[in-house]
Amino acid sequence: MIKFLNILLALIILSLIIIIHEFGHFILAKINGVTVNEFNLGMGPIIVSKNIKGTKFSIRLLPIGGSCVMLGEDSTEDDPNAFCSKNVWQRISIVLAGPVFNFILAFVLGIFIVSIGGRDLPEIMSVDEGTNAYEAGLREGDIIKKIEGKRISLGRDIYNYIYFNNLEDNTYKFEVLRDGEIVKLDVKPEEQTQYFIGISYEASDEPAMVTITENYPASKAGLRNEDTIIAIDNEKINSGNELSKYFEEHPMTDKKVKVTISRNNYEKDYEIIPEYNTIYSFGFGYNVGRTKANPSEVLKYSYLEMDYWIKTTIKSLGYMLTGHVSSDSVGGVVRVVDSISDSVEESKDYGGKVMSLNLVFWTIVISANLGVVNLLPLPALDGGRLLFMIIELLRGKPIDKEKENMVHFIGIILLFILMIFLVVNDFRLILF
Repeated sequence: MIKFLNILLALIILSLIIIIHEFGHFILAKINGVTVNEFNLGMGPIIVSKNIKGTKFSIRLLPIGGSCVMLGEDSTEDDPNAFCSKNVWQRISIVLAGPVFNFILAFVLGIFIVSIGGRDLPEIMSVDEGTNAYEAGLREGDIIKKIEGKRISLGRDIYNYIYFNNLEDNTYKFEVLRDGEIVKLDVKPEEQTQYFIGISYEASDEPAMVTITENYPASKAGLRNEDTIIAIDNEKINSGNELSKYFEEHPMTDKKVKVTISRNNYEKDYEIIPEYNTIYSFGFGYNVGRTKANPSEVLKYSYLEMDYWIKTTIKSLGYMLTGHVSSDSVGGVVRVVDSISDSVEESKDYGGKVMSLNLVFWTIVISANLGVVNLLPLPALDGGRLLFMIIELLRGKPIDKEKENMVHFIGIILLFILMIFLVVNDFRLILF
């Protein structure tokens, strides 16, 4: 019963995000004088509907997706209130409004996250004497502002820079804030040649949830992103800090290790043989926790919260398209719902405040993801429609509507195929 309620709560969150997206289309359509025939939440047969001022509002059976059906959206109508009758800039504003409203939702909810949970400053927490970072001049308490010219605003930005830019035996230009002044430093990463299993995690008091590096032993053995390590060679691991301490006391060798993980409330053992490899790290510890934000900082860090997830989504899509992640790392609506449900269950022991923050956090992540994905220039997505309008601007006249509709129809079929694949893949990963 509890699992069902958690799933229901997750579906409500997804529905809210979709409503906001479709409301963006709806409100800009109304502003531009376009007749909206239907406003649907979900897909499939209608459960309940009501006509309000000429628009049929409906809730459909499947809580996946939604639509704002406008007059003349996919046809040519001799009606001044039809979508197709509006000028190209009006049509662009209507189509663009859906993703923009998702970003607005992420920003507004970011205010809640930052006001209650705080912000994660990109602060250096520890740097040992004798390391390259220390010799270069980095010190505990420095606030990292840029790495190789790329802006660093949050502690998570440091992790992302390392994750998406495989460090090499080069010198990296840092800009840090120290005593109110910007200090420029050249930092050479530390070379670590030892045995690895290919996981990363936050050394914190939270459970040791891991991110898997593709084509390393952990990945090959079957570990997945967001698995939580609870034991190694039968020694219990309760947090990221305990996992870090374990690796310090038990350096990896070429001997097989038994890693016990928790996934979807089930425990599973994996036998992993570490590989000898060379990696590079900056050699300093940085902030991964949140500290209270001043009232004057709330709007700034709320924007940065939204900005972080938009950029992370874009970078993750690029990583996926270039083959850096496997299909196991690509989740659909089933896995999203399951992850939200598990997050609710795990946070209950920490009280309502933590549970609320987790739910808001998930809403921000999904809303930013939905906004970015919908802007991809693919048929049937908002980005695909925007692409046709940009082409119209460049050539000075619209593309034949029948040809455009055929492209979008093919896109819809491909999207359904992708949805089926994701659902099957989600159930495979969740159940097996």
